[in-house]
Amino acid sequence: MFDLNDFDETLPGPWEWDVKRLATSFEIAGRLRQFPPAQRAELVSTVAAARLAMGDFARAGFLDTWYGHLDVGLLLQAKEAAASVLEVVVQRSAYTHHGQRVVQGQLLMQAASDIFLGWSSTVTGRHYYWRQLRDMKAGVDIRFARRYADQNERDLDRHRQAIADGELEARPDL
Repeated sequence: MFDLNDFDETLPGPWEWDVKRLATSFEIAGRLRQFPPAQRAELVSTVAAARLAMGDFARAGFLDTWYGHLDVGLLLQAKEAAASVLEVVVQRSAYTHHGQRVVQGQLLMQAASDIFLGWSSTVTGRHYYWRQLRDMKAGVDIRFARRYADQNERDLDRHRQAIADGELEARPDL
């Protein structure tokens, strides 16, 4: 079954943003692992491959769609959930717990949600959510992912420079 599964910024807005972010994440991960450009393009292309699969799934019956992937094991992923960056341009979330916002967003957007999906807080008040980690595919332009990853690197360089210049305080103990 095809469903989106990256819900860090779950808040109503254009769905294309999440797909573009996913492709960009593949490009950034490939750069961090020092993959050559051709291999990074292949990674990002896997995101685009789902466009074809979605057409097939749209014509398939429920059970064919449900069994359209094969699970070979269980891997849970826990992620910290912070305020959505989209809140400054769309609206504030109705949920005060950011993990709950992510989980509720997934429940709204997915045809069949992960049975391991959940959210919680630490004793220090940090918000988390967890989910089953699976491979995922969607569609996006490789050039966009590269440009967005380039911007990500420029932003990181500027962030580091601001710390070095004393414009921004960095605390490694947090």
